[in-house]
Amino acid sequence: MQNMNTISFYHILTHGELASLNSLDQALDAMHRGGYVWFDCCRASREDLYQLAEPLGLSPLTIEDCSDQNQVPKIEDFDNYSFVIFNYLRYSNSELISDEVDIITGKNFIVTVSAFAENSTAPLSGLEGLVRKNLLTIKSGPAYLMHLVLDNIVDNMAAPIESMEEEVDLAEEAILDSPADFDAAKLIYLRRNLLALRKSLFHEREILLKIIRNDCSFIPEKITMHFRDIYDHISNFFEMTESNRDNVTGLMELYASMLNNKMARDSN
Repeated sequence: MQNMNTISFYHILTHGELASLNSLDQALDAMHRGGYVWFDCCRASREDLYQLAEPLGLSPLTIEDCSDQNQVPKIEDFDNYSFVIFNYLRYSNSELISDEVDIITGKNFIVTVSAFAENSTAPLSGLEGLVRKNLLTIKSGPAYLMHLVLDNIVDNMAAPIESMEEEVDLAEEAILDSPADFDAAKLIYLRRNLLALRKSLFHEREILLKIIRNDCSFIPEKITMHFRDIYDHISNFFEMTESNRDNVTGLMELYASMLNNKMARDSN
């Protein structure tokens, strides 16, 4: 099999060593020599991903989901792996952008798929360095590396969520200061972003809930407690989003009321 330069191969050994591999053949051979193998697919094409399907026993449906950027977060169990879709979020120019990350976790392998979309910022591009700093933890199995990836994604959610919350506060100040000069379209965009955020967080919270209930075949019970912290963060972000969404609705009503009052005064 050919070497695929969009996929990096690593052998994570039981004593806590990360060894880089040069080809898919070497990676498949390493799967039978203890530890587990990490296939890191960054900007891989659909054809690249399909080359992993047969040797790893991946369903064609999983490959299709990895190469379809319109998927909602979810978790699925197959005979020899668990499949998770999560969103890496960023906020730029008052727009919430979701960058899909896919994780396939088996008995002796894990596949991470990111930056498939052309406009992706490659959210897992620095993951190798993070892995090397946490080898003593992730050496225990693929589910531990999966936890590290999801924990990193959720930690980075704080910045875009706080940016949106700040925009809600600024919109309130602008309305109170001068409703006639306020651009009501900002509230429409905020509400749209918050609805998209809520949808993503809702499904991701369900993923974490399934994991901590020990409903996933390839995530051992002894690690599920580590996922509880991620679940708590997601739940907190969900509550913040609900609160901000209510605030935006209230601001819409406030804006309409103040504008009507001003028009009435001007008319009188």
